[in-house]
Amino acid sequence: MKKAIAGMLLALSVLGAAAGLSGREMANEELERIKNQWAALQSMPAGERPAAAVTELRREAHGLATRFPGREEILIWERVIERSTRDWRHYPGGAS
Repeated sequence: MKKAIAGMLLALSVLGAAAGLSGREMANEELERIKNQWAALQSMPAGERPAAAVTELRREAHGLATRFPGREEILIWERVIERSTRDWRHYPGGAS
């Protein structure tokens, strides 16, 4: 799974570079995508949230925060997702 995520991040970097995006722009786009996925998961009842999607979102947020450690907004979102997904575990069907 870690290799798949690393491969995906590398592919995003290559595609972004080919499209002429700076690292900051790529981080902004990736963060926006994570926020949109987060909103979609939040709109679902706790028991219906797919655990795999929640876990993957946590990993993506952590990966983004690792790649851009100085970006406060990214770090904040990583913490928001981490804390909330910990809370979801207490509900049926929550993240594992």
